[in-house]
Amino acid sequence: FFVSYIGRLVDAGCRRFIIHSRKVYTKGLSPAQNRAVPPLNYQRVYALCEAFPQCDFWLNGGIKSLVDARKVAYGSGVCGVDTNNAKHGAPCEACNQPYGSCIAPSPHLSPENLKGVMIGRLAMDNPCALSDVDRYMFGEEQNPCQTRRELIERYAHWIEKMYPRRCCDDDPTVTLGRVVGGSPKITRVRSSCSVCKEYYETTVEEENDIDTG
Repeated sequence: FFVSYIGRLVDAGCRRFIIHSRKVYTKGLSPAQNRAVPPLNYQRVYALCEAFPQCDFWLNGGIKSLVDARKVAYGSGVCGVDTNNAKHGAPCEACNQPYGSCIAPSPHLSPENLKGVMIGRLAMDNPCALSDVDRYMFGEEQNPCQTRRELIERYAHWIEKMYPRRCCDDDPTVTLGRVVGGSPKITRVRSSCSVCKEYYETTVEEENDIDTG
């Protein structure tokens, strides 16, 4: 079914796919359980790369470190798994992972059209782990930031530039959808005042222009 579904999207003109390497069950599992219980199956993503060489793919799911990210993105095994002699695919005994997850990448080089991996949970749980990404993943001589403090300071500066403090941030009728000030009567009324609304809409349009070239 999955290959057929991707094929229909390809026929419709899609050429880039971000594939989560585990199934999602809409019944019987909570969102938290869906992130752990259904087994990862990296082999499914590699098979899609081979089935659709004209498309680009990104693998998502289970990447817990830059070491994992590099090995999956470039190939040559992960976590001591012998990918040359073992048979892989979920449920997988060779990988010895919870719930039968198969996290073995290509034993050699990953397919050319596997363009990268997603590391959302790593970025959320341990953002400083990405401080070495330029050197370790992309071959730069050194990283732009030499210390975690410099990294956080530059990140904070970027946030201030992209999302400057609004004149209405202290207005109790402007919230982020959560109860503010301890009062259950104050809920989301509007996302910003008229001044900030106009500013942010202009900023988003400018950023989109830059992104699209």
